Amino acid sequence: MLQVATAGVTALAQVYGFSDASSFVSSHIETLKGLDNALLSRCGHVLEAVQIGFGVGSDNGLMLIGLGRTLLGA
Repeated sequence: MLQVATAGVTALAQVYGFSDASSFVSSHIETLKGLDNALLSRCGHVLEAVQIGFGVGSDNGLMLIGLGRTLLGA
């Protein structure tokens, strides 16, 4: 769980209306990994690697999700 929120995390939390960034990222990653669409499923695995495998925590995963949604206009 995030102990200290960065400005980016705080901004995304306000935009998307969630309070626990770590839970949001974990549930979003699991949702993506479970999809039948190969591209979206692979994105879930990449985000999981960013969160767990690279040891950078959910802060960077959250920023990647926010950036992706911005680029896709979602």
